[in-house]
Amino acid sequence: SYRNIALGKPVSQSSAYPEDPPSNLVDGNASTYVYTSKEQDPWVEIDLEREFHIGLITIRNRDINPYVFERISGFKVQLFGSSRDEVLSYDYSEWNEVLLTYTRYIGAQTQKVRYVRLTLVDQIEYLNINEIEIEEGTDVTIVEFINTQFLDIICKIV
Repeated sequence: SYRNIALGKPVSQSSAYPEDPPSNLVDGNASTYVYTSKEQDPWVEIDLEREFHIGLITIRNRDINPYVFERISGFKVQLFGSSRDEVLSYDYSEWNEVLLTYTRYIGAQTQKVRYVRLTLVDQIEYLNINEIEIEEGTDVTIVEFINTQFLDIICKIV
């Protein structure tokens, strides 16, 4: 069964927007969001407080308001172990299509992950997103599926 292991975990970010604390990123509430200052390559990072095999990461974009919706374009997701060694990295910086939800099936191969970071790449912008959900898992198959009709990217790596 699905369990969001990021729920309630510590979050840090490159800068804070006072009305929208970093904890909003993992509060499970679809009506809250995180917001950084407008800056070069803003980022948010979740500390899972211990290592997990990651099966799935879902990034929920704020909404379809044209002023904030496109702020998630050009990003990368990095996964780190406890010693801050990069385990995996997914670069969406060249992706021109902005979606409401990005879902990445990972399986994290044989390595465990403690920190998950999302960074806007090579841009001066606000980082403004609704939620990141992370599911534990050890799946090991390679499949890719893109469904723009339902505004999802689903990539399963085993």
